[in-house]
Amino acid sequence: MGYKPVSCRWCGSTFQRDTPSVNHCSFRCRFTERVWAIRKPLGCWEWTGGVNKDGYGQVGDSGGTIGAHRASAELFKGGIPTGKLVMHICDNRRCVNPDHLSFGSSRINSQDMVVKGRHGNQKKTVCKRGHALTGENLYVEPAGGRRCRTCKNLERISATSHRRYLWTSIGKAPSGRSHLG
Repeated sequence: MGYKPVSCRWCGSTFQRDTPSVNHCSFRCRFTERVWAIRKPLGCWEWTGGVNKDGYGQVGDSGGTIGAHRASAELFKGGIPTGKLVMHICDNRRCVNPDHLSFGSSRINSQDMVVKGRHGNQKKTVCKRGHALTGENLYVEPAGGRRCRTCKNLERISATSHRRYLWTSIGKAPSGRSHLG
């Protein structure tokens, strides 16, 4: 059963639709219709469609849903390089402006979050055991992570004690000499 040709709701071009619920001639038109709320100071293209629990725009695709920023990169940047993430330069999770999107690895994305003060651990004031994450008790790892110095020392001592227990239980010291005799 064929449906009569209709005009695309976004671009106005005439197309033959497969089902009565299709109102756009292409994914690009369907995507673009949900974008045109522009935030002036940064020039972000705000996604006006659905968002996920983390605040990122979501758009339906033939295989399910994908991030709206990923769809924008596919449509306007010619695809996403294999093994790369799509990162927001503007830090606006709803932005789909291709000029505000870049590609990078997971590590680069994490480093970017740390530099811009958006990493979840940067907001913590105490560790999971309740020690303050300030002053002398704060250890900043070479990669930029933050750890409680007290817990770090306790873990080191615990690991050493565990190794000593294992050595004595088999009757050998680390040097290969016996403790027993």
